[in-house]
Amino acid sequence: MELLDVKDLARLLRLSTRQIHKLTKAERLPAPLRIGRSVRWVAADVRRFIECGADPARYAEALGADR
Repeated sequence: MELLDVKDLARLLRLSTRQIHKLTKAERLPAPLRIGRSVRWVAADVRRFIECGADPARYAEALGADR
């Protein structure tokens, strides 16, 4: 499983790390994993989020369809 840190995610989405933190807090990005004090995102989840047009509602629907 490939994990992305906040800098990797920011580069991928072409956003600042500050914006990543704001969007995460607002639950507008895929939920991160917390490993101790580290925060990481599963790369496959982020790719699916992008495929859904970076739309949190469409991403949630896609997740629901898989279950």
